[in-house]
Amino acid sequence: MNHIENIKTLLSKINPIYAKAKQADEEKRKRGEYFNVFNTLGLWSEEVRLHSSFLAELLNPNGNHGMGNAFLCQFLQLIKEQPDYIQSDKVNQEIVERYIGQKTDNEGGRLDIIIEDGNHAVIIENKIYAPDQKHQLLRYDNYGKTHFPTSGGYRLIYLTLDGHEASDVSTGNQPLDYICLSYSQHILTWLYKCVQLAYDKPLVRETIKQYIHLIKQLTNQDMEKEGTKAIAELAIDNIEATSAFMEARSEISKILRERFIFKKLQDFATAKHLELKIVRDVEDPYMEFSRAGWNGCISIASENKRGENHNWKNMFVGISLYKEQPNTNEKLSCFKENPNTWWPYGWEWLPWTDWHSTANYLALKQKVADWIMDKVENILQEIDEKHIQL
Repeated sequence: MNHIENIKTLLSKINPIYAKAKQADEEKRKRGEYFNVFNTLGLWSEEVRLHSSFLAELLNPNGNHGMGNAFLCQFLQLIKEQPDYIQSDKVNQEIVERYIGQKTDNEGGRLDIIIEDGNHAVIIENKIYAPDQKHQLLRYDNYGKTHFPTSGGYRLIYLTLDGHEASDVSTGNQPLDYICLSYSQHILTWLYKCVQLAYDKPLVRETIKQYIHLIKQLTNQDMEKEGTKAIAELAIDNIEATSAFMEARSEISKILRERFIFKKLQDFATAKHLELKIVRDVEDPYMEFSRAGWNGCISIASENKRGENHNWKNMFVGISLYKEQPNTNEKLSCFKENPNTWWPYGWEWLPWTDWHSTANYLALKQKVADWIMDKVENILQEIDEKHIQL
C-alpha cells in the first residue's frame, strides 16, 4: 500500500472520532457551557487588558478573589519555589505593566507582570501573539539583578502559548537564566488547581473555568482529551502515513492559502473595486489592498522578527503610506495597536499569526479570509467617515 492509500485509511479512521467530538461540542454549546464573557467582549487576544491583568489578579494575594495567597503559592510550586518565596503581606500592588524607566538597549520598558515583596520577585514576560522586542528579556533581567540582587532574588519567566524559548532578539544573545512556561500546559495545569482551590467561591471558580476554555481555544485544545488520545494512538499505529502527512505540511499550508484565502480575497477586492497585490515568494510576504489615486494601501504583512525566514508568520494588518503625509498620526478605532513610524494610523495582529502551523489549518480554511475581509471593510468605513485621504 502506498503513502496516499495509507493516508486515506488513516483519515477514514480519524473522521468518525472527530465527528463524535464535534457532536459532543455542539451539545455542550446548546447547554450554554461555552458561554464566555471574555469572547463576548472581544478581549480574547488582549495581552494587557485581559491576559496579564487576569493572571496578575489571581497571583495577587490581595486580589478580589478572596483566596489570599493560595493561587500564588500554587504558582510558586509550578516554578519549583517555596510557598514563602514571596511574602504575601508585603506584595507591591503595582503588578501589571509596571514602568521601569526609559527604554534603552539594556534597561527600561514595562514589565507585563511582577509580583514582588521588596526582596524577591517573579517577573513575567507575557506573549500571546506579539513577537519579541529588541533586548526585552535582557532589560527585564537587568532590572531583576539591580533591584533583587541577592542569590535567587528573582525569577524571570517567559510565558507563551506553546512554551518556546525567547529569541536572540529578546535576550540580546546573552545566556539569561529564565523559565519557559506555556499556556497550553503549565498555565492550564495551574488554572485547574485554582478551580479546585476555589471550590467554595462559585463566582471565582466559574470565571476561572471560562478563562480555561478561552486558553484551550487559543492553544487549539478544543477537543476532549479522550478524542485527541484516540487520534494519537491511530497516528502511532499508522506511523508511515502520519510521517508522510507531516512531510506534506508546507504544501498543505500553501494550498490552503491559495484556495481559501487568496482566491476569496481576490473576489472580495474585485467586488469592492480594490486592487489586490499578493507577494508570495519572499522572506516577509505581504498583501496590499489599494485603489487608484491612493498614497498608500491596506497591508497584511509578515514581519520577520528573529533574523530568519518566517514566511507567512507574525501576521498583522495596518495602513502603509507610500509618501509621508502631515497629520497622519491619528489612531483609527479599527486597530488595536497605536500608530508608529511605519503604521501611522495604528495596526493589529491577526488572530492567527502563523499560517504554517498545523494548529491553524482549520482557521485557514474557514476563518482567516473572512476576518481579513471584515477588517478591510471596517478600515474602509472609518477612513470614509473621517474623510481620510490615502
